[in-house]
Amino acid sequence: VNLGQLVNMCVVNALGREMIGRRLFSAGADHKAEEFRSMVTEMMSLAGVFNIGDFVPAIDWLDLQGVGGKMKRLHKRFDVFLSSILEEHETTNGQEQKHTDMLSTLISLKGTSFD
Repeated sequence: VNLGQLVNMCVVNALGREMIGRRLFSAGADHKAEEFRSMVTEMMSLAGVFNIGDFVPAIDWLDLQGVGGKMKRLHKRFDVFLSSILEEHETTNGQEQKHTDMLSTLISLKGTSFD
């Protein structure tokens, strides 16, 4: 048993529940949790890839290894994922909730003036 990995999953799930009201790593068949896990895995692998454009800025625009394109596609996947969570919260924000998370609180404060 990898204790470090279990602690990491526990911390990420606790933060996810407080921030957006859902587990981000799940043992069950949660499609969104699996999507998040694959995006994080891809992001971590792309962050560690040797990119020649980082060391020779003059040829960075060529994206010889395709790292920039992969990062842009991953960014779009994250945008779609987070947009779906925002839409989900906005539709359920008017209904009674058993658990209020930070995103629900921020959405409810969206039109409020604090003058």
